[in-house]
Amino acid sequence: MSYILSPQFWPLYAVFFIYLTSLIRIFQKANYSGWLALIPIYNLYIIVRIINRPTWWLILFFIPIVNFYMGIVLIEDICESFQYSKSSAITKYYLSIFILPIIAFGSSKYVKPVRY
Repeated sequence: MSYILSPQFWPLYAVFFIYLTSLIRIFQKANYSGWLALIPIYNLYIIVRIINRPTWWLILFFIPIVNFYMGIVLIEDICESFQYSKSSAITKYYLSIFILPIIAFGSSKYVKPVRY
């Protein structure tokens, strides 16, 4: 059990903590309770509601190759919902650990996107 607390895992714990606190703050900015970010599948449902996409998109996150594409679309739509620029979506996906805290703790305002 002591291997879980070993220093080699500390960077992983730091990244998880940053991601989780950013997600809590993003939920609060979108007028949802922050604690909903702690519930594993339900937080994905709330994110899909924040970006104003259909609920059946949740199924696509569980399909092996499609989930990579869906992650890119998800980050792109989160940036759009909080009025951030539309730069390279793949760059946003790989740098989401930096982009999500910028959205969460920056001065951005949530605007519910209009989908057709």
